[in-house]
Amino acid sequence: MIEYIKGILSVIRDDGTAVLETGGIGLAVRVSDHTSHRLPSVGKEAFLYIYMDIRENDISLYGFADEEERVAFFDLISVNGVGPKMALSILSAFDYQELYSYISAKDTAALERITGVGKKTAMRIVTELEDKAGSQPKLTLTADSDIKEDAIAALVGLGYTRQRASSAVGKISGDSVESVLKEALKVLGR
Repeated sequence: MIEYIKGILSVIRDDGTAVLETGGIGLAVRVSDHTSHRLPSVGKEAFLYIYMDIRENDISLYGFADEEERVAFFDLISVNGVGPKMALSILSAFDYQELYSYISAKDTAALERITGVGKKTAMRIVTELEDKAGSQPKLTLTADSDIKEDAIAALVGLGYTRQRASSAVGKISGDSVESVLKEALKVLGR
């Protein structure tokens, strides 16, 4: 198994794939929005913790900026019905501290806002990870996270993918949904 990859960042694609060149080979690694924001600029050396998913017709690499996010990913894929792609979508919507806070609070509605996560899956995540979430440091969710979530929902309503919307909103801070939305549209227009 591959534990980590250290190499030159060649490209970061809109679909959440980072390509790292190491030893003359370009490795495509799927990353969350949070990890994507923490990567260096193209041409610089990057380091990612790795999970390698081997299927009958596919080998995929998933990368994480830190060990805590990878542990959260492992926790998520241990839940029946949650695969690597869904786990990465969840970790793109929430950083691992937010995720564990929602799980501790049994807030299934927050999880259901993620495309592909229905009521039953959200309940399974909360039920199966409740004990693990209780051992994580608590994060006080702020009004800022609600503002950002509402802005992401508005951008999705305008036709942007959740991943692009989340990526744009993640770069902005604001005191109202309108101000965050306005700035996010500027970022997306570039």
